[in-house]
Amino acid sequence: LTTSKQKDQENLQTLLFFFFFLSSSVREIALQGLRDFKLTDMDVIKLEELLSRRSQDLRRGIIQLLLGLPDNLLIESARRLMVHKGKNQRLVALEILEKCKQNQRFPDHVQLLALEYSQNSQLSASETQILNRIQRDAERTYTLDDALGLLNPDNLTRPIPVKPGKSSEIKL
Repeated sequence: LTTSKQKDQENLQTLLFFFFFLSSSVREIALQGLRDFKLTDMDVIKLEELLSRRSQDLRRGIIQLLLGLPDNLLIESARRLMVHKGKNQRLVALEILEKCKQNQRFPDHVQLLALEYSQNSQLSASETQILNRIQRDAERTYTLDDALGLLNPDNLTRPIPVKPGKSSEIKL
């Protein structure tokens, strides 16, 4: 199925079925095949339900699949996961927002969704930690122009250009 040229609904449903297996090797092969398919809303909702499991490889695979979605579907998925009653689903929503921020993918929506999520009165320590990373401004990159962050180039005095004088006109 993973090497099949046909990308029809039957193959998609079969790969999704294999993705539900407990074996990580079967899930890994199904994940490779699912990367080539265009997922629908119902497929995404099925994958979101799997996040209640504790398997880390399953979680990473679903996050990769969700990050491959178009922006509007990814935002919808993140919103659904943010309001989910399961802690694992809410943490995945924050991880998705963090990855989107790192990749500069719809940064305005990421900040708004993070702010919306932070209004939740009962945040766990891990949720607070991820939210702080999302809401923190982009870290400053240091260059040689600012002496690796040791000085502010705007505070430097500007050199005065040298005007040509009489001595520069004399030929040897």
